[in-house]
Amino acid sequence: MTEEQQAAIFQKACEDPAGSNRPIAKWTHRELAMQLIADGVVAAISDRWDCKLLGSAKIRPHKKQVLADKQRQTGPKR
Repeated sequence: MTEEQQAAIFQKACEDPAGSNRPIAKWTHRELAMQLIADGVVAAISDRWDCKLLGSAKIRPHKKQVLADKQRQTGPKR
């Protein structure tokens, strides 16, 4: 897998699924893998592989909304 493909996976994982016309609130690894194939980022990828890749980079896009909600309630950390 190229660095460009990895970057595209990270970017897609951080995007809102609604932007890809997916009727879900947050990405699952399976939905993300299917969208990456549909977008032509990769010819094939398993949901386990994207989970391993994102986990190794410590990217947590599924927690993005939780953090935003906490900051609205308590204010940003200083």
